[in-house]
Amino acid sequence: MGIFGGRKATMARWVASKRSIVEQIPRPTDYPQAHTDGPDADRVLIFGSGVAVGWGTTSYAEALPGRLAAALSDLTTRGTDVDVIVKPDLTIAQARNTIVGSKLWRFDVIVLSVGRLDALLLTDPDDWRVHLAALLAEVEHTAAEGTRILLLGIDPVGSIAAFDGPKAAWADAHAAVLNAISEELCAAVPTVSFVRLASDPTDYTAVGLEIGDAIIDDLNAARNELNAAVRGPAGQDAAERERERQAGVDSVGILDTPDDDRYDRIVTMAR
Repeated sequence: MGIFGGRKATMARWVASKRSIVEQIPRPTDYPQAHTDGPDADRVLIFGSGVAVGWGTTSYAEALPGRLAAALSDLTTRGTDVDVIVKPDLTIAQARNTIVGSKLWRFDVIVLSVGRLDALLLTDPDDWRVHLAALLAEVEHTAAEGTRILLLGIDPVGSIAAFDGPKAAWADAHAAVLNAISEELCAAVPTVSFVRLASDPTDYTAVGLEIGDAIIDDLNAARNELNAAVRGPAGQDAAERERERQAGVDSVGILDTPDDDRYDRIVTMAR
């Protein structure tokens, strides 16, 4: 089996022995969403495991979603809606299939938090590279143009009190290897940024601020570009914009037609 194979087997048994302890740690049980009031709300998705789960809290408002929503609204003076898709025992091999069908085109920012269990189980680095590349490709392909994607570095496994001692050091050393691969893959994708968190992963306010600082410039730039497109070319007056708008509506051929459920759904989402 070799030294590495033996260590992987040891880690698998150790993780399994901690399952009942981990299941007793509080985590949010309310609806997986957070919101802050304000105009023109930005839409954010937090996906994955690790810091995304909200260990030690019972509400997403007190976990990362709520803290990130508050941080972004303070920075933008706009509203923020944060949706959450979390799976505490997620591995990188499952990540792509888990996020498929999540309507990623709805979001301005997508925050990915994966890898804690992979660090604990000493996932093979080559497997990590293949599956992470597949996840990033899926997200980039299905997200809207201009969506900012953040991949968070794997946080120390000891941030969950159940995991400590020499074996935690093995996991953290392996996390450093996986993080190096993650940073390399993200550098090759212009819309994806790798964020190696400096904050204590249990301090959700600090993590929210750190993520907010990492994305605020891109988020505001995308919003300004959208607003400019809505206003139309410089020098175009309101009457000209209205003529273009009406011509666009007329060209679609939807005026004075029977109700259409598909169109009604689109209008509802846009509203």
